[in-house]
Amino acid sequence: MIENRIKQRLIKILALAKRGVGGEKENAERMLNSLLKKHGMTLDDLEDQENRQWRWFKYSSVAERKLLVHCAALAIKGWDYMSKELPNEKAFLTTKAEFIELELFFNVHRPELKKHLKKTQEHALLAYFHANGLLTDNGQKDEENNSSSLTRLEIEAILAMANITKRTVVHKQINAGGL
Repeated sequence: MIENRIKQRLIKILALAKRGVGGEKENAERMLNSLLKKHGMTLDDLEDQENRQWRWFKYSSVAERKLLVHCAALAIKGWDYMSKELPNEKAFLTTKAEFIELELFFNVHRPELKKHLKKTQEHALLAYFHANGLLTDNGQKDEENNSSSLTRLEIEAILAMANITKRTVVHKQINAGGL
């Protein structure tokens, strides 16, 4: 992608080409066309840059912040987007169309990501219990961890996680016969 400083220079030349007088205007137009061609850009690319505004998005977790950044990478032309950050807020310099698309992506994916992470955490917990031999009939009385409601695919995913889970070894300190 083209560097931001080159874009800013092209925007200044575009302004001169629009507002300049006589030979100044003609020279700016020639220089602008030459530089646009050199950098593989069009006039529309620059005019989009002129119409950009800072637009803020709130997030509540590291996962949501990462989701927002990935959504921005899809919605904003080019990966070299500009952003600012405050605690739990991030702003992107976008056109109106990019803002609408980014807002759509983020608002659709955010609740789905929360559901996915909750389910994944439940599966990871069961995988840990399985890997460490902590699953017992008595432990199954807890309704939240009722494995009978799991689908075959979920059970396979949990077993796959259990296979890569590092086992924590704890030796019993009390014998069945007492101290």
